[in-house]
Amino acid sequence: MDISVDMQQVLALQNALIGTKRGLQTEMRVAINKAVNSTFTKVSRDVRKEVMVKARDIKKVMRKVRPKAGMMPNGQVILEHENRLSLKYFGARQNKTRRSGVSYQISRKGGRKILKGGFMGPRPGVIAPRLGGHVFKRKGKARLPIQKKFGVSPWGVYLVNKLDPETKRFAQNRLQVEMNRRLDYVLRRLK
Repeated sequence: MDISVDMQQVLALQNALIGTKRGLQTEMRVAINKAVNSTFTKVSRDVRKEVMVKARDIKKVMRKVRPKAGMMPNGQVILEHENRLSLKYFGARQNKTRRSGVSYQISRKGGRKILKGGFMGPRPGVIAPRLGGHVFKRKGKARLPIQKKFGVSPWGVYLVNKLDPETKRFAQNRLQVEMNRRLDYVLRRLK
């Protein structure tokens, strides 16, 4: 998700900056950083509308690329498509009733599902901290090997629900708002 600058806004900002100590690059970076931050939050919220996962867990597979000094003034919000989140992050609970396994809920629209024969490692610091509270299932009849189970990737949710056009519109609108705010800020400081 790229956020780029409209040249009309750049010219208006450049004209306002004549006679001030602040540079055009600095003001554009500030506006783009704010637009990137709000777009990052929007992407996180849109994905969380579809799946049952916490914001802090989605942020593990997202990152921001903000402009730095000497760079072209553009920013990015990146969802890493290789990383799926462990079932641990989808509210996994080990069942203790006659239906053995682990229950979890991925979609907000559906109910909880059961992974038959699944089990959870203890929470970190209990008996086997290396298992980290994740969900596992044995590959065969023997105790080992075990296989860690994963849910959906936030990138996949983003693509399947076609959130890209809406996010691009939001990012461009947000950048316009932030550029106008920077312009107003510079004009107020001149008075």
